[in-house]
Amino acid sequence: MIRFSVFALFLIPASILAQTPNNAIPKEMGFAVSVKGDTLFGEVNYMKKTGYRQTMQVRIDEQTQKTCNPKQYSYIKAGENVFESFFVPGGEDKQFFWLKTGGKIFLYEYQYEMYQLNTTVTKSEYYIRTKGSEELTKLNPNNFKKKVGELVADNAKVSEMISAKDTKFEALEEIITLYNKEN
Repeated sequence: MIRFSVFALFLIPASILAQTPNNAIPKEMGFAVSVKGDTLFGEVNYMKKTGYRQTMQVRIDEQTQKTCNPKQYSYIKAGENVFESFFVPGGEDKQFFWLKTGGKIFLYEYQYEMYQLNTTVTKSEYYIRTKGSEELTKLNPNNFKKKVGELVADNAKVSEMISAKDTKFEALEEIITLYNKEN
């Protein structure tokens, strides 16, 4: 009986370690730019299981890791993912916004956590800004056709797409990407 217990004790840690790579949170090479203009290069830990982090870590080498928050860092790039810090409209805090597409019009996703029905859930809000402006405009399924329609009015094809009756909010990134490619 004791032999079986000791053997089982060795199997448990091995099974836990075997599961770690499947549950690993991705880290990618990139950089972070501080509000002072300093740049950190290294492996960026930007995700968690339910979305992206508002405080990201950059591992510079084996012994050095720096925490980057949106008050001290304005821009983070991790692989192909770009995060910029802005004040949340109507709020007092700077947060990281995930750049989904950019050009003449920039589309951002802002994620935040809230407690709902005894669990923590991640919610998303979408914002746009135009090139040269720092002002973010919140979009939702009720206002996106009007707000985006005003910005894409100079492109008949995209303007027609956004105003079509069957255009869904979920097509927003595709529409803005198309507009940016054509302008």
